[in-house]
Order: sequence, then C-alpha cells, then structure tokens
Amino acid sequence: MKIAFKCPGCAKVIRSGKDLRGRKVKCPGCSKAFTVKKIKVIQTPSAPAKTNQVDSKASRVPSPTKARRASSKRGQTLPSSKRGSPSLGAVARVKSISAKKSVPPYILGVAVLLLILVGGGGFWVLTDYPQEEEGGLVSEQVKAEIDTSEKEKEVSKIMTTSSSSIKELSENLASPRAPVKEVSESPTPSRPTIKEVNESLAPLKAPAKGASEVAKTLLEFGLDFTIDVDQIQPGIGSEYHKQRKDLMVTPGADAVVIKGEVEYQGPYQVWITHFSTGEEAELEVDFNGQIKKKSLLDMGIDKINTIFGKNNKPVHSYRNKRMRKTQDKVEAYYFREYLGTYHLDGPFVLTLKYNSPKNVHIQKVELQYENRLNETMEELLRSAISFYTMGFDGTSLPSCNYDANKNRHGRMSSCASSGVTLMALCIQYELDRDSTTRDKALALLRFYNHKHKKIKPDRHHSGFFRHFVSTKTGKGKSEFSTIDTAILTSGALMARNTFSEDQRIKDEADELWSSVAWDKAVVSTDPSMPRFYLTGEQIDGKAEGSITMYNEYILLAYFCQKYEDMRFGSKARKNIMPNLYQLPFSVIRGRILLSHYIQPSFLVQFPFYMSELCSDDLFFSFTAAQGVADRQVCMERYGARSAWGVSPGTTPEEGYKVDKFTHNKPNVVRPRMVAGFIPVMPHAAEDLYLLYQNPAHRWELKIGTILPGFIPGNDEWRAWRLPGIDFSSLLFGMAAHHPKIGIRFFREKTRFTFEYRPIK
Repeated sequence: MKIAFKCPGCAKVIRSGKDLRGRKVKCPGCSKAFTVKKIKVIQTPSAPAKTNQVDSKASRVPSPTKARRASSKRGQTLPSSKRGSPSLGAVARVKSISAKKSVPPYILGVAVLLLILVGGGGFWVLTDYPQEEEGGLVSEQVKAEIDTSEKEKEVSKIMTTSSSSIKELSENLASPRAPVKEVSESPTPSRPTIKEVNESLAPLKAPAKGASEVAKTLLEFGLDFTIDVDQIQPGIGSEYHKQRKDLMVTPGADAVVIKGEVEYQGPYQVWITHFSTGEEAELEVDFNGQIKKKSLLDMGIDKINTIFGKNNKPVHSYRNKRMRKTQDKVEAYYFREYLGTYHLDGPFVLTLKYNSPKNVHIQKVELQYENRLNETMEELLRSAISFYTMGFDGTSLPSCNYDANKNRHGRMSSCASSGVTLMALCIQYELDRDSTTRDKALALLRFYNHKHKKIKPDRHHSGFFRHFVSTKTGKGKSEFSTIDTAILTSGALMARNTFSEDQRIKDEADELWSSVAWDKAVVSTDPSMPRFYLTGEQIDGKAEGSITMYNEYILLAYFCQKYEDMRFGSKARKNIMPNLYQLPFSVIRGRILLSHYIQPSFLVQFPFYMSELCSDDLFFSFTAAQGVADRQVCMERYGARSAWGVSPGTTPEEGYKVDKFTHNKPNVVRPRMVAGFIPVMPHAAEDLYLLYQNPAHRWELKIGTILPGFIPGNDEWRAWRLPGIDFSSLLFGMAAHHPKIGIRFFREKTRFTFEYRPIK
C-alpha cells in the first residue's frame, strides 16, 4: 500500500510505501520532524505474476529516511561475487536526494515498478550503512532476481548512467582494496584504474609472508598485515581466551614472542591492541633487538569518563545509572597503542614482556607500511606552502585567509596564521634551501617584536597578541588570544631550530618567547582539571570564562609549563601540565579518545605538529584514535571511504562553523584533515589520493591545486573561503609524508631550545 501526506513545514507532498500513521517522520526537504496524521492511499495496479517473484522488501518504494540513506551510496556498483548469476547485469542506483536537487520518491517508485513490469535483470537495494571490518567495507544488501530481457537492459542502462558526475564520484571513492567492476554499458571514464592507483602507491605488491611456527598472518592488506592472537602459540602463563577471543597474559608470565617476515623493505609502524586494568603496569618491547619500555594505561571501565553510543549521544559515568550498570558488565576497553616505526627488509622478531599485577589481554598486532609520497600529490604540498608564502614579501604581515572565488588573499592577518607562515617558510627551506625564506622569517619575527617603523601588532600588557589585525598596520579590534599567541610562538621555535646557524633569528625568537608572561594564562593547576584563560580580557577580570587543556590548549599548557620550569627550576615550580595518563578518556565505536567529550579533529593535530608531543608514543596513539574514529563515523554516514575529515570552515548556509564528526549538520568534509592524519594513519594517504584523482575535487588557483571542502553527494558546492590556521593541516600532513621532510622534521624542529631573556 502506498500513501501520501503533506509536511506541515514546507507543504511538500511525501509518498511512502509504508503505513506511517501515528509515527514520527522527517521531511527530506526541510528536515522538519512531525507525526503523520492524515494520509491518502494511492491505488497502484498490481504487477503481473512472474516465474521468479521479487522479494517484497526489495520491491517497496523507499521511505524518505531510507531514500536519504541510499543517497549517500549512490552510484556504487556491488562486487561481482555478490551479484549472483553473471548473466544478471542490471544495477539499480538511487540518485542523491538533497535540498537543492531532490528526486521525489514516487519517481524512484515508478522506476522500480517499470523494472518489475519489463522483467529481468536483478537489482540491489542497500539496506544498511557500510561498516569498516578489518580494513574493508562490508555492506548488507537485499537481492531480488527477476528474468532478463532486452527491454530491462535498456532500463538498467538509463538508471546506471543518469549522471556522469555521480558515476565518477562513486568510482573514485570506492575502496582500492576491493576493485570495482563496471556492469553498465556506458563507456569507462579515462582515469587511472583502482589497480593502477594501488600500484603507484606501492610498486611492489608482494604480500607479507606467513609467520613461522610461532605466528601466522591472518589478514593481508597489500604490504600490511595483522597477526591475530589465536594464531600465536602462547607461552607459559599465557592462554587463548575463547570467550573474549584474545590472548590473556597472567602476572609473571613468559614473554610473548611473535616472528614473521616481510618481502618489501621499508618503514613499518607496529601497533598492538590490548588492555590492562592494573596500576603501574609496564611493557618491555623488543623489536629486532631494539628495546623500549612503556607504561601501560589503566583502561578499566572506571577510568572512562564518557561513552558515546551508536546515536553519538554521550553517557556520562558520574551522573548516569546506565553507565554504572555498564561498569558491572564491561571490565575494560581495548586500547590500540603505537609501539614505534621500524625499517624492515626481511624477518622480524617481536617480543612483548608484560609486568602487571593483573591480567593483560592482547587482541591483535599490526604492521602498517608507510606509503611513499606519490609524485602527483607533491603538488598539494607546494600549494600549501604557496598559500602562506606567496602573499608575504616581508613588507607587511601575512594574510590569514584566501578567497578561492576571487583567487586572492585577504587583508586581515592573525598571529596564529603568522605562526604557521613561519613553519611554512621552514618547510620550504628544508625542501629547496631557498635563502629568501630566511630573510622572510627574520622580517616576520621583527614585526612581532615591534622593530618595524609602522607595523606593530597589538599586544596585551601580559604579552599576548591580538588575534586578528590589519596586514598593513597591525591594529585590530579582536580579542587578545592566549592560544593563538602559543601557535605564533611554535612557529618562532621551529624557525629558531631550522635556521640555527643564523644568530639574528635565534635572538628574535628568544625575545618573542621571553616577552610573554605565560603564567598569567593559568587559572588552575589541578592535575585532574587544569584550566586556562582564553583572552587578555579574562586575565584582567573584564570577562568571565576559562577552558580545560583537553584540546589545542595542550599547546598553551606546554609553553606555560616550560616557562615555569625555566624561571623557577624544579623546586618552586608548579605542575601545570599533567601527565597524559592522568587525563580523562571517552569511548566511541570502541576507540579511546583523549578527552571527556568528542572534539573537532584539528584540536588534536595542532599540539601534535607544533610541540614535542609528536615524539610521544602515547599522544601518537591518541592522535591516530581520533582519525580512525572520524573516518569510521563518517563512513557510516556517507558510505565512502574518502569522505571524512570534519573540521571548522566555510559552510553553505551558516558561514564559518566549527563542526566535529559526531555533529556535522552541514555535512561538509575537508580533505585537508585527511592529510593531517597521514603520519598516524598510513591508509589516509590512499584516501587522499582517491580524492585527488577525481577532477571534480581539484581546484586550480594561483597558489596551485587544492582539495577544498565538499558535501558528499553534492557536486555543486565547495568551500571557497580558506582560513589560514585551518588550512595548516594540509601543510603539516603533506610535509610529514614527504621523503625529504617526514615526521622526523617535526620531531627535531619542535624541540624546546628557547633561552629565557628577561625584557628590560
């Protein structure tokens, strides 16, 4: 039975194949939620009987909710192994339903009904979001087989080739680990195939060898592989837990030894997924003779502050009865921990020796190959450098934004963007050894030390700079920002370490660091909840408010702690920045994140690239967890492996907006965030490359080629305003991925080398 009813918000007529009387629905046009009251039954002629009956679920007209879900998977062709008989070739694809270009559900109904009437073919209806399982996409499908005929093939051809742009987008966002075969009769676009993409990313597709008698390779992802614990021969004191499906290591047990071999030489990241509920637990890692010791996080359920469910709504432990009930059922959460990056060219031996008062559970061990930079993608790094350096000649402050529609830089500057400009000059110098970058860095530091005749950026009496100012005068009306001053100081530190042979730059950097009274930004030094002022107005008591350090303010806490250590030494100093082990955690999709709430991903990337935290294995693990969670939640929502990376930026209707992957109403994803996670998620390089291969995602500008933010399923809109501080994720990620720079550059150049020089 088909029904029709009107939306009380926009008066749009909505048709459905279900009786929705008394149920709450959401209008696909205006997104208004309402309860269906009056409906109209639509009489439709019954289809003639056929030999092969169509599944009733598959033949129904999609409801508005299912249509919206199917729209995120438009144009996807299912693997041939799940199509049934090879002779059944038609694939029904659902066109995107959006506010601008909506396809009424009755058109889809007529198309499906027409396909049934003409007979044949076989079509698919996606009934669930794709899930990421062991590195791939797994979707539940409902299949309906009907007889084939020439007419049915024509109908299928029309439906599968209705939009070339949709077709190109779906092909480019398909998983490279599961090649997609064309089934329609339309010509294939001239672009590299998925196989060629993989070969360009990893020239030698030699699979990893199975391990020796101690361990075997269970899963292979090209050059990566995972060793499952049920394939590891347990030693004395260890046993395979059948119910948990993990390896339980009891206190005092022998070391767990894993042996294997790789055929392709290069750098491999080693990860282990495990948990311990014992305090002061330690792990000694011996990888091919390289030994390191690590303290283990206590991942007991009582240490988790917030759990986010499938609807992304938080459940707080300190005020929710359901959370307390969960504590009785769940012992702990697995934590995916980074053990280090090692260069391998053959056999390896990994020895894990635990020293814990309680049992430790190991779920799996992973080796991830760090892909080399594809030559065509080096253009993205050059464009990111040009974004910051092209408009800066040393005679005025650098611009903090770029208008892609007008193809020019803006007239405002920010101290944070100036800090990133210093970093871009350092990266450019590392690549090309261009001597002009040294002069530009020196000029920029002198601007902020008020050594220019006309341009003197506004400062608070405590030394913190005004956030936004004019590029020509340095004057503005925005707040005096503590965190943006910290980002500027990070750029000065990187310049000091990059141009270490230039005493002028070292002196200017030291003067900038010493001219800020960092202790004025500290509100509370409580190790469980340290707080900081955001603005100079709050420091003066003219405004209220403060913030915790579980975000980009980790960078501010880092500098405040260094300032305290340098001025007062170890005796009288305050413990401003607590140990990462003391911070609260949250859990979403089984991923443990470093915060008591879900935060935008850029808040994790900033302290990672701008301080010594990029050398900390634990913070490396938390940064990766943020990226994996972002990717997983976005895949569930949009159904494409490359459509992820939620970050602040321009939106179609709300201007500049700060979004996170659990709350992304504009549905804008930003490829620059994908780039920022490449060092901790090697597979992110492949996702970014798939986007780069699609011409619809590239934008040619004066500064070079960029990948602007976009809305999955909407080919008409792209983010035109590029904020300088937010665009830094592309700069950092591509630089860390470049063989001449790498993450080694950030680890070396962010070492704290400032010398305190009291300002007279």
